[in-house]
Amino acid sequence: MTEYRAGGGRDITDVAYRWELLDAVADCSYSGTTIDVDYALSMGVSVGPAADRRVVTAPVFVAVTRNGESVLQKTTFEAEVEFEVGQRTTVYTRTFEGLEFDVGDDNGVIYDIVLGFQLTPEQVQENRSRLRF
Repeated sequence: MTEYRAGGGRDITDVAYRWELLDAVADCSYSGTTIDVDYALSMGVSVGPAADRRVVTAPVFVAVTRNGESVLQKTTFEAEVEFEVGQRTTVYTRTFEGLEFDVGDDNGVIYDIVLGFQLTPEQVQENRSRLRF
């Protein structure tokens, strides 16, 4: 996810911050018809030429899907990092415990945990315009 200077253009000099999902791990356990998930994620954050804040946040979502289609549960939160003076990159890490969802008689393998940045429609369009086929 790229954050640009307010009111600026969209070239490299307008980049304020870049967020990148580095890793996500999960530990799942069954209890009857309920799956309990503990997971952790880490993201890299870098400062661009247009940066103007030391504390930066990004909206992140975590969702449970069935067969990669139906969203059964979704949670959002703000990831926040603070840069020290002169610091250009940092890593955000967070661990979550106790995400539970009921699977009934289904096999748990048809469920996925999906996480990512909660993008604005403009950010989605920008990301799509970068795709090369």
